[in-house]
Amino acid sequence: MITKISEVFDNMFTVSHKKQTRGKTFFAFVIAIIGIFMLPIFFKVEDYNYAKYREQYLIAESVIEEYYTTHEKYPVGGAIQWDREKKLNKFFRESNLTANRRLYYINTDLVPEVKNLKHVFIIDIDQGTLYTRKSVAYRFRRWHFALLE
Repeated sequence: MITKISEVFDNMFTVSHKKQTRGKTFFAFVIAIIGIFMLPIFFKVEDYNYAKYREQYLIAESVIEEYYTTHEKYPVGGAIQWDREKKLNKFFRESNLTANRRLYYINTDLVPEVKNLKHVFIIDIDQGTLYTRKSVAYRFRRWHFALLE
């Protein structure tokens, strides 16, 4: 009984070299080629998602700015709840931005055009910067607002 257990342990830690066949080499080569060609596809998908995000962001920004110019105030709803906005809080910490801002949710009843958009918008009423609850990946980072281009 003890010899069987010791044989099992010996076989468990035995390294045996397997012969590299043409099929295994070809399969490894195909996997490497697929990996190389996936990178441009990844960047195309990232650019496509960011373009959709930016389009909605610019629509919301223009509607909110129009509301601000006519009413002299932003269409704010309630104050931001940091326990619900963990990703936005993490974004502020990673970007070295202060969280001592007056951030409010956008009241979609005051600007119904924003209600049909996919994202929940948050505004900094001191600086007029518009953020979104959901981030988008672009240029190896996650963003909560559209970049200037």
